[in-house]
Amino acid sequence: LTVQVPVSEDITGNVSDALNMMTRRTAATMGEINSLAAQLEQAALAVQQQGEKVAQVAATERQVVDQALASLGQSAETMNEMAQLAASSNELADNTSTSTKRALGAVRNTVQNMNAIRNTVSETEKSIKRLGERSQEIGAIVEIIKDIAERTHTLALNAGMQAVAAGEAGRGFSVVADEVQRLAETARESTAQIATLVQSIQAESSETMATMNKTISQVVEGSELAERSGKRMRVTQKATLELVSAVQQIAERSTSLVETNEALRGQAAQLRQSTQATEQELEGQAQQTRGMFTYLQNLVAAVRVFKLPESAKVEQSVDVVATPEATPVEDAISTEKAA
Repeated sequence: LTVQVPVSEDITGNVSDALNMMTRRTAATMGEINSLAAQLEQAALAVQQQGEKVAQVAATERQVVDQALASLGQSAETMNEMAQLAASSNELADNTSTSTKRALGAVRNTVQNMNAIRNTVSETEKSIKRLGERSQEIGAIVEIIKDIAERTHTLALNAGMQAVAAGEAGRGFSVVADEVQRLAETARESTAQIATLVQSIQAESSETMATMNKTISQVVEGSELAERSGKRMRVTQKATLELVSAVQQIAERSTSLVETNEALRGQAAQLRQSTQATEQELEGQAQQTRGMFTYLQNLVAAVRVFKLPESAKVEQSVDVVATPEATPVEDAISTEKAA
């Protein structure tokens, strides 16, 4: 494209001039094509490099998403274990609350039974006390009977002595006196036995009263201990109920966390699919860019086969190409048609 045809004065001069003009225009066009191809080559190279960077970023993003999915999977397992543990703890807390309620009910029944025993023992104590009072009254009566028997025995003895002194006339009276004396002796012995029994009853009543008092003290202590145990059980029940409520809240929150984690895993899976699709699209675009870059390299190589004039001449020819006037080739063709 750097060769110029000599221009003569004959008709071929116009043709030569037209050929030279066409050569310059072609050289200018090829120069533009060469410049444009070089720019396109640089742009394609930049696009290729950018596409590779984007592909690397997409691959890195996919790795991050895969790691996030793995972490979410581990978190899901941990949260499921936490949910199961919370459910087990909730069940255990419910059982503990039920056991505490039963124990509290048993303590209440124990307190009621202890109070009933205390009331019964108190009534028994009163009865034994009344029995001791009656035994004392019986002892007093026995003493009176004993005194009467001793007096009767003394009177019978005196009557017997007087009957003996009366002789034959007092023999019948002596028999009666002996019988009265024998009865008085029997009454005295009976009163002595009764007195012994009364003393035994009084002693046993005293021992029973002491035992009953000790029993009442023990019952009172047992009642107080049962009441304190009941208070502690009520405090324990309150704490257990609070624990049950806290465990239930933990179980509910664990279930909510599991659901949230599952939702995050679903979103991460969708993001992974989207990332894979984007990566595939970027790979396709990269292949197209590499093909375009190869094509442009071939185009540049094909254009560089032509030998172009100097840049000043090319710029001048570009100005000529931009002029909308008729070319010498067109003038020559018109002249040949007129001839």
